[in-house]
Amino acid sequence: MARPLRIEFPGAIYHIIQRGVEGINIFETHRDREKFFEYISDAFLKYNCLVHAYCLMSTHYHLILQTMKANLSKVMHYLNTGYATYSNIKRERGGPLFRGRYKSILVQEGEYLQHLSRYIHLNPVKAKIVKEPLDYPYSSLKYFTGRGQLPDWLYVDMILGEFHHDRAKAMEMYTEFATVEKGEQESKKIIEDNIRHGIILGDDEYFEWIRKTFIDRRNDQEIPVLGKLQIRPEIDQIASMTSSEIKDPMLQRDLLIYLARKYTDKRLKQIAEFANLGYSAVSKIYSKTEKTRKKDKSLDKYIQKIEGKLLAMQDNEG
Repeated sequence: MARPLRIEFPGAIYHIIQRGVEGINIFETHRDREKFFEYISDAFLKYNCLVHAYCLMSTHYHLILQTMKANLSKVMHYLNTGYATYSNIKRERGGPLFRGRYKSILVQEGEYLQHLSRYIHLNPVKAKIVKEPLDYPYSSLKYFTGRGQLPDWLYVDMILGEFHHDRAKAMEMYTEFATVEKGEQESKKIIEDNIRHGIILGDDEYFEWIRKTFIDRRNDQEIPVLGKLQIRPEIDQIASMTSSEIKDPMLQRDLLIYLARKYTDKRLKQIAEFANLGYSAVSKIYSKTEKTRKKDKSLDKYIQKIEGKLLAMQDNEG
């Protein structure tokens, strides 16, 4: 079974998502959440890690976790194994508590952390558990707004510092930022538009640094995503291939957008500029082409042919 790609280095920041197996509640009581916080506190001392934001829902949890040492796997093994053992003993049950391995996404500092923290803090509102995010007791939002005694393992100043150098002013600004109407949709869109292959959230410069420093040097056949990240075609190469294979200019454009979104690291805005289209049009064309491909065998044949050339090009360059 293919293993998920784990990139570990000192100071790395991750968005961690862990769900219960078969959608079960992993947190049922206030004490359950307190116990999980105890494991986080122990991990802070044991492994020198920090939490920048969190939200414990019933069926899953979110953490923005920073490891000062390259030890994410050890931290997560300690948290999940320890809490799962506690939960199973308490409820006299056996078997796994969590659904597979945790999901980890590398996150760049700055605006991406801001929007990710807001997205996490607004989870209970999106789930219609509360109307106001500050009414949910099991997220870190209250600490960003000056309420409650800050735990030793929770560090809010990195995110707050992006708003203002004065902490009180930063808290005021973050409160407005995190509670604004439609904030969840705005942050979700920014996250989705800047996430690369499901494992890296950041700008082009950050992505290239991660790729060159931690990915291009690896050759692990058990991690399929490495092939996608190591060598990717440029958007103009895809444009050349589509124009040589397809005569219909509209279809050329649609396949260029589809393949550029699928095989390059370009964001929607960059693809839109290349194709001389609006941002929303590019997103719609990609979704429409993906759906049509499944039904139209002739279209699928065209796409497979171009994809074959792209893969052959990657093999030759590798």
